[in-house]
Amino acid sequence: MADNKATGLAVNEVSNVSRWYDNRSIFITGATGFMGKVLVEKLLNSCPGINKIYLLMRSKKEVSPEKRLEQLKQTPIFDYLKKYYPQRLDKLVVVSGDIVEPELGISKEDQQLLCNNVSVVFHSAATVKFDEAINLSVAMNMMGTRWIIELCKKMTKLDAMVHVSTAYCNCNLSYIEEKIYPPPKDITKTIKYMECLDNDILKELTPRIIGERPNTYTFTKAMAENMLVNECGDLPVVIIRPTIVTAAWQSPLPGWVDNLNGPTGVITGGGKGILRTLYCPAGLRGDIIPVDICINAMIVSAWSTAKKKNSPLTVYHVSTGVLNPITWGEIEKAILKYLRKYPFNNVIWYPGGSFKSSKIVNTICHGLFELFPAYLIDYSYYLFGKKPPVSMVKVQQQIQTAVKTLSYFFHNEWTFASDNLTKMQSMLSDSDKKLFNVDTTKIEWSAYLESYVRGVKRYILKEDDSDLPKARKHLGRMWLIHYFASAVLTMTLLKFVLGNLFTLKSFNFGFVSYAFTFLRDIVRSPLK
Repeated sequence: MADNKATGLAVNEVSNVSRWYDNRSIFITGATGFMGKVLVEKLLNSCPGINKIYLLMRSKKEVSPEKRLEQLKQTPIFDYLKKYYPQRLDKLVVVSGDIVEPELGISKEDQQLLCNNVSVVFHSAATVKFDEAINLSVAMNMMGTRWIIELCKKMTKLDAMVHVSTAYCNCNLSYIEEKIYPPPKDITKTIKYMECLDNDILKELTPRIIGERPNTYTFTKAMAENMLVNECGDLPVVIIRPTIVTAAWQSPLPGWVDNLNGPTGVITGGGKGILRTLYCPAGLRGDIIPVDICINAMIVSAWSTAKKKNSPLTVYHVSTGVLNPITWGEIEKAILKYLRKYPFNNVIWYPGGSFKSSKIVNTICHGLFELFPAYLIDYSYYLFGKKPPVSMVKVQQQIQTAVKTLSYFFHNEWTFASDNLTKMQSMLSDSDKKLFNVDTTKIEWSAYLESYVRGVKRYILKEDDSDLPKARKHLGRMWLIHYFASAVLTMTLLKFVLGNLFTLKSFNFGFVSYAFTFLRDIVRSPLK
């Protein structure tokens, strides 16, 4: 039975979903990923009656699966459990294997263990790199799904298999329903290509293979969904399609995030002052979804699927674009506000800039306000015979590479039907709506984005709030530098234009020399 103190429910409140998980064992792939970690914590915290949670893990960089489990437990989101319910962490059991290996690389003994005991499978392992090589993306996202299906067919107690896809697997459409669409390519032929062609040829053929899809990720996710339809038979399967997964809203910790993917990277670069322009029409909807809503939807969907015996495969869009829309422009405005309220330590430049609707304007601003300062900073070190600790030019190149992979999702807008999610929510009791909140209409965006910025500062940059007074003082100094430098640049351009109109001989560079002397004094002196 659920522990009400742990779940936050009143003594007389009962969670039907939590109670359903009592004495059941779970198998999870992708437990070390962003969503996987939140899923493990949520199950342990809100479904304390669970028997065992088996985690598929592989050795990574000579770190054993057992060691990786210990590293997983050190994640801040498990601090509450370690303090108050440490015995629950003993329910985590490592299963050594690899999603890209035949039969998931799981030993026969462990396969038998899983087949005899597991009731619910959460398959969230995938490569989420948009520019991943096609062969690796097929191996992880498609073949991994096939091996999961084969394993599930042998499970004698299986009540639900939850497959995590993406809402963008059908991004060639503008209106997307909660249903499976035809595959973009023939599945058998695609797998055969991976087996027969070498990597160089595959790289060259990738644009032709993925067709209308912008990257290998969305292509292979669409193919994997069709593999489920074709091969799952009568398995109780459910597909969860989240949009852009972002930091936690309410649990396990408000604002918690552990990677630089998507908007998190933009917030980090903007907060540090090195990302100042982005080609993104501000009026388009930014369909971001907090990770905890995704996880709640996964947990509830397993319960819902088990309740409806022999029900057809169901797809759930987990998104905010229809039910609680917010535009990229509104996100930008709020993020900048909170980056200045909770500044990061030692910002390189004052957080500013904006999204640009014009590609040409964005390119000009990138050259003026990102690339030019980067070269200036690097060469200022070389001028004094020093090597820059970090090449700002290389940083800018890395940022632009990352932005390029995201650009398709910033430049387009989709409408994702969410009828199934709404129906599932209506099935929940008041206690379950509280414990497993999937109601996206309740998100108050300004408060959430404030929490998001603070989460990036705390969990990505490892900066403590006790540093805020110092960070704000430094931000004030950078504010002076930013606006003074902007004035100098404006005056210089004006002089240049006027000089061309009249005579370049009359151009007096004395004011520029004085300006940069003043700028240097600001940098060297503490802000009073």
